[in-house]
Amino acid sequence: MTLEVRQGERVGIVGRNGAGKTTLLQMISGLAEPTSGQIAVDGRVDCIMTLGLGLREECSGRENIYLDGEAKGKTRAEIGKVLDRIADFSELGEFIDYPVRTYSSGMKARLAFSTMVHFDPEILIIDEALSAGDMAFSRKATGRMKDLCNRGKIVILVSHSMPSIVDLCQRCLWMDAGRVVMDGPPAETTAAYLEAVRAAE
Repeated sequence: MTLEVRQGERVGIVGRNGAGKTTLLQMISGLAEPTSGQIAVDGRVDCIMTLGLGLREECSGRENIYLDGEAKGKTRAEIGKVLDRIADFSELGEFIDYPVRTYSSGMKARLAFSTMVHFDPEILIIDEALSAGDMAFSRKATGRMKDLCNRGKIVILVSHSMPSIVDLCQRCLWMDAGRVVMDGPPAETTAAYLEAVRAAE
C-alpha cells in the first residue's frame, strides 16, 4: 500500500474497530514502528490519540499549557503570549486554574485541543478526541482545523461520526484489516463504508 498526504490536506479515516486506524496514526506520530514497509514524515507531528493523554492530572489547566509549550521548545514568554487565547478558546473559565483531575472528559478534550492548535502544529492528528465536546465547540474546532489547513498544515482525523468526516475533510480513507479499501471524496467513501456495514449486518 502506498499512501501520500500532502500539505494543506484534511484527511478523514473511517473503519470498524480493529481496522487499523489507530495503529496507522501511531506509526505516523512515531508512537509505533511498522512491521514492514516505511513511513516518511516531513514535519512536526502533534496528536491527540487518547482523551486526556499527556495531561498532568494534579496540575491546573494553566500549568498544563506551560508544560506542554515547554515540551514543544517554547519559552515561557512565547507561551504567555498565547495563554489567554488558549484559555478563551477552551471555554474552561475559572476551571483553567483547577487541577485537571477535576475535569470532565469533554473539558480535558477542549484543553488538549486548544493547547495543541495554538502552538501551530505542522501535522495534527486527532483520534476521536473531540467526540466528548459539545456541538458548539466541535464547530469551533472544525473552523480552527480548516484554518490550519489553509495555512498549509495537515490534519488527519479518525472518527466514527460520518457527518464530521464529510464536513471537515477533503479526502477520506476507508480502512479494513490494515488495508485501505477506498481513498476518495468523503461523501462517496463514507457512503460506501456505511453500505458495507449494513450489508455485513
